[in-house]
Amino acid sequence: MIHKLKTSSYRLPLLYQKVSAGFPNPCSEFISKPISLDELLITRPSSTFMIRVDGLSMTPTIPNGAILIVDKSINATSNSIVVAIVDGDFIVKELIINKDKTAILHSHNPEYIDIIINERNQDTTEIWGVVTSYIKQL
Repeated sequence: MIHKLKTSSYRLPLLYQKVSAGFPNPCSEFISKPISLDELLITRPSSTFMIRVDGLSMTPTIPNGAILIVDKSINATSNSIVVAIVDGDFIVKELIINKDKTAILHSHNPEYIDIIINERNQDTTEIWGVVTSYIKQL
């Protein structure tokens, strides 16, 4: 005698949560959306450049070896950190504009002298861009 087995179909729910088959991630409940460094650091890609610092004139503010994010579309104002071209060389300094409109490229390291922009060097000095942030690997 042959018995016909009654078959039935059940739909079981599949959980979206995964089960760990190793060490559980202690940070999993704190993870949010991924961060894009491009979106975080660069507002205007077409006018933004990166340049590496070589020297100590801006320490302790900006360390040697840091990568500067420089936006050429931003107008520099007093207290902006800028990349300037002085006598054909790229430098990073703080731009200070005094009340008498004298512009100074200020070093944060007291062992380096400031550069006063005047009639003697204004033709060979250009504010190239404004530093918006920097990256330093540890």
